[in-house]
Amino acid sequence: VGPSIWGSDGIALIDRVELKVTSGRTAGTSALLDEARALLVRSDELHLRMRFQRVAAAAYAALGRHREAHAALLELLQVRERYDDQRLSRQLAAQRGRLESQRMAADLERARREGEAHRTALAQAEKSARLQTALVLLAGLALLVVLFVLVRIMRRGQRNATLAQTDY
Repeated sequence: VGPSIWGSDGIALIDRVELKVTSGRTAGTSALLDEARALLVRSDELHLRMRFQRVAAAAYAALGRHREAHAALLELLQVRERYDDQRLSRQLAAQRGRLESQRMAADLERARREGEAHRTALAQAEKSARLQTALVLLAGLALLVVLFVLVRIMRRGQRNATLAQTDY
């Protein structure tokens, strides 16, 4: 539920009970405790419940109501245990979050390195493809030159043969 229900009224009540107990004037303490307990029932704030139980135990002991003081101390122990469990749970959740964040950062770094490796491989493949295309074009050009030269040699050979026949 939260601090809006408990609010400053509940804290002020606990402060007043605590002040009465420490000053030794316990008259009216029981009514203040009942009023604070009524507000406390609607609150989920464990640290305020612990404070209330601690003050209530001291107040009941000062009033000579030792069974109620003992019950308040037992309740304090139970609330303390829930509070510690809640804190531990939050700490573990935070630690899990940090570990998950670290794992995700490592995954991101690995993916970044893989992406860089893929980009490098792609650039090398493109360069290789350009070189291969240039080689094919160069080979085609060389073949055309060779064919041209062969055709010229063949024509020259035919011309020479024709000239040689006319000489006889």
